[in-house]
Amino acid sequence: MSSSSPYTVLGWFLTHGGNTGPRLVFVRRRRARTRVMFDRSLFPPNTNVTRTHVHINDSIYRVFFDRDRHQHQRASASYFFVRMLNPARAVDIWPENDINDLLDVLAILDERFPLIVNTNTSD
Repeated sequence: MSSSSPYTVLGWFLTHGGNTGPRLVFVRRRRARTRVMFDRSLFPPNTNVTRTHVHINDSIYRVFFDRDRHQHQRASASYFFVRMLNPARAVDIWPENDINDLLDVLAILDERFPLIVNTNTSD
């Protein structure tokens, strides 16, 4: 299958900076995969955005996040979630239904990408 027309889904942006909430994003299907096109300005300038997939119950969550801040400065970390019905189809996130899954996704990210604590101490 070739690429299809883009469609929109409701994703969820989580940050400690006060801009947490839903975001509409464009998604384009290409063969058996999807490409999520979101505004990278959601993240601070010069951010290297990491993408990963997390399976929770019957859902797949595609998560975009600043891995460096996630591992070193959690208080300033940001996360963007898109729920996938399957690898080729994104669907809306509804926080009232998906909040427990999103919390589970964050817990799994903590396991995969643990906090790195600077152990250098000056005596």
